[in-house]
Amino acid sequence: MADLGTRIFRLVQAWGAQGMEAIEQALKAGNRVEEVLEDFEQQQGSQEPAPEKNKPTPWPQELVEDLAVFGLHPPATLEKVKQLRKAALQQYHPDHFQQEPEKLETAKQIAQIYNQAYERLKKHPQMQN
Repeated sequence: MADLGTRIFRLVQAWGAQGMEAIEQALKAGNRVEEVLEDFEQQQGSQEPAPEKNKPTPWPQELVEDLAVFGLHPPATLEKVKQLRKAALQQYHPDHFQQEPEKLETAKQIAQIYNQAYERLKKHPQMQN
């Protein structure tokens, strides 16, 4: 089985903002994030939003995937990504979970996913316009 960070990233890739909301709700309810991930992995074949396959797009797949982390689709501006990243990091900042080690680790992984996606988008030539 993949590590927790990889599993969270798969959920975010597949469900975008809905995946992050599911994780957020689990944290707020005091549930383990693993429970949300297990539900997602069980439903993946039947209820996962079907990505549009074989549809030609001028956008590179990695750009589309990184934008999906923020619940966006191309074309999107880097300014909008910055706004969404700031809001997400305020919500999932590890400092909010210092007294809860499991949630702290999950919050760190979520923050890392947002930060890595943002850094890749910041460097992407199609986001410079």
